[in-house]
Amino acid sequence: MSIGRNDPCPCGSGRKYKRCCLGKGDPEVQARNRKFIVLTALVLAAGLACGIFISREVGILVSGVGLAVVAVAVWLSTPPPKSSGGADPSAINFGR
Repeated sequence: MSIGRNDPCPCGSGRKYKRCCLGKGDPEVQARNRKFIVLTALVLAAGLACGIFISREVGILVSGVGLAVVAVAVWLSTPPPKSSGGADPSAINFGR
């Protein structure tokens, strides 16, 4: 069931959905995204510092490896999409 723009907001505020929660994502997803943005900024800052104080090549290496680690962390932390239909094994009825 989808929520229309002019329907009451499901959060219970009593306001229209378009004036309340439309366009706002899940708070957990927003918090996770903020963490990865901060982590990316720290990795780039570390790469820049290494590039300034050690050498350009080391800075590029640190930034590249750090960004690869952040990309893998984002990929591993993203939950799989919810399945729809009969793919849920807990929904099997064995004739009971």
